[in-house]
Amino acid sequence: MIGLIGIILLMGIVKKNAIMMIDFALEAERHQGMSATDAIVQACLLRFRPIMMTTMAALFGALPLAVESGTGAELRFPLGISIIGGLLLSQLLTLYTTPVIYLALDRINRGIEKAVPPAGPELPPVAGAPRGCSNGIALDLRALYPPAGRHHAAGDRVVLVGIVAYEFLPVASVPNVDFPSIRVSASRPAPTRR
Repeated sequence: MIGLIGIILLMGIVKKNAIMMIDFALEAERHQGMSATDAIVQACLLRFRPIMMTTMAALFGALPLAVESGTGAELRFPLGISIIGGLLLSQLLTLYTTPVIYLALDRINRGIEKAVPPAGPELPPVAGAPRGCSNGIALDLRALYPPAGRHHAAGDRVVLVGIVAYEFLPVASVPNVDFPSIRVSASRPAPTRR
């Protein structure tokens, strides 16, 4: 149960990192006319610092859970380990898989644009229409999904690894803790007869 809390926390951090990169890349692609490759490379370079700052803040916040000792530490230790290990793994996955998924979806989108003929008669170009679109109607698969929806693959991998790793944690779900006990006994003297 404690490890699952860490996994849920990691899912949110991974999605946030991916959204930061993809939003910036889409903005650069749509408004600055950059190619998908240039846009995602620029997004990775410019969003690397905020992604690292939030990841390191969460990692250092979980560090006391992983190194402390004392009463109840056996409950907090798996949470700290799952957060720290998961943050390191998810950071690598986010930085490497997000651009790959973004470019793969861009290639699929361009392939569909070439394969699907425009509906109806050819209309004159519309001012302000996206590139590759003559009549103002663009087929953009990425627009159908929110930014986080495109990165389920990376997030789902992290969740799957976390669930499998949870089964191998060397901690019982309900630890057997020996709390010190104090015995107190009182006796009163027998009443005396007069």
